[in-house]
Amino acid sequence: IGKLTSLKRLEVVHTNVTDAGLKHLAGLVNLQQLHVHGKETTATAFPFLSNLRELYELDIYDRAASNQTCEQIAMLPKLRKLMLVTGIFDDDGVKQLAKVTTLEEVTLDSNKITDASIEHLAKLTNLRRLHLGAAKLTDPGRQRLRSLLPKVSVTP
Repeated sequence: IGKLTSLKRLEVVHTNVTDAGLKHLAGLVNLQQLHVHGKETTATAFPFLSNLRELYELDIYDRAASNQTCEQIAMLPKLRKLMLVTGIFDDDGVKQLAKVTTLEEVTLDSNKITDASIEHLAKLTNLRRLHLGAAKLTDPGRQRLRSLLPKVSVTP
């Protein structure tokens, strides 16, 4: 797959892909959409992610949805849709994601997200939809987030 440099969309889902396997994606610089779901991936699965500058849609599940991955995502200039699900990232990761001001639709599913992320999320001025899954926001925190992002559909 790593030699298919004109590839625009790739789904690596429901596989036993590992970090070693993912490193072969580093040369796919024309990718626009990437979906990776693999329980064998780790927090350091994507050291090359920031090189995929054409990405506008990215889904990462499991342990690869980490703070380290959030640092790489923060360098993607065209990203509009992001899903980080069953991740191990926390408020520090969300702080990194707040640098991606092109984001329009975001799903962040991590029970390590707290009210500390609210001010960072408010920086996403192009956001239209935000799903926070397992986030541990307080009721006052959710109200604050909705007041800072009044035009954004925030769930749950």
